[in-house]
Amino acid sequence: MGHTRDWDSGVPIDHTKFKAIPGAIAALALDIEERLQAFFYGFTSGETSDGIKYLPFWVQTTAPTGAANKVCIYSEDSTSKAALKVKTEDNAEIQLTERDWGLLDDFALGNNTPLRARNAADDGFVNLLKADGSNIPTLPDGAKLASTAAPTQDYEIPNKKYVDDEVAGVPAQVGFGAWVAKSADTVYQAATDGFVVASGQGYGEGDQGLFLYTDSSNPPTTLRAKDGGSGSGTTSVKECVMSPVKKNDYYKIVNNTGAAVTVYWIPLGS
Repeated sequence: MGHTRDWDSGVPIDHTKFKAIPGAIAALALDIEERLQAFFYGFTSGETSDGIKYLPFWVQTTAPTGAANKVCIYSEDSTSKAALKVKTEDNAEIQLTERDWGLLDDFALGNNTPLRARNAADDGFVNLLKADGSNIPTLPDGAKLASTAAPTQDYEIPNKKYVDDEVAGVPAQVGFGAWVAKSADTVYQAATDGFVVASGQGYGEGDQGLFLYTDSSNPPTTLRAKDGGSGSGTTSVKECVMSPVKKNDYYKIVNNTGAAVTVYWIPLGS
């Protein structure tokens, strides 16, 4: 932007002569206005003064110091390039640019305010991440990124601590416990998953034999295994039954062999 008149600091020498120079004050005001525009707004030759064109910030040798009721915007060298910075009244420095990109290191969003990106159609925004009312990073679908609570929805993300805690609660090695002798014709409740097995030798005629019941009822009424009914009534035969039993279910061996039987329980795990 050109100037109406060249600047001459020696005219007028005596301010009292303003009275004798028609339009001197108006001319001086115009000169000052034109130069302030060039200083603040950076107008160059050929540009108009309709609106702010740009505001240049030259790199400062020394950064400003924060002061009450004042925020400073300035330029300072960073990695051999001019960087735009802000100095708060508490003397905190916020850097806005770094070389050829914007810098977000010093920015913070309000609580429950999502970080957003432009959508693919460039006609709206996509929410990316926010801190919820409990200060937990949260995705737009509600998934928590820093929660040790058990996930309640399929989309939620269990973090490492939650997974580690769950794994720690599982025995390092799942195997069988010790064999425990039990009695026939007695109802038992399984403290763990496991197996019950019974064997004996009887005549096994008709409804004679071994019968294994197990379910959630007490006494159990569901027949899971049986061995009998194949003998002649005079010739003894070997009989054996076995079945898995669920934790907290009941089990019972019914002995109709007419002879003693052996019953064992073996738990899965300890």
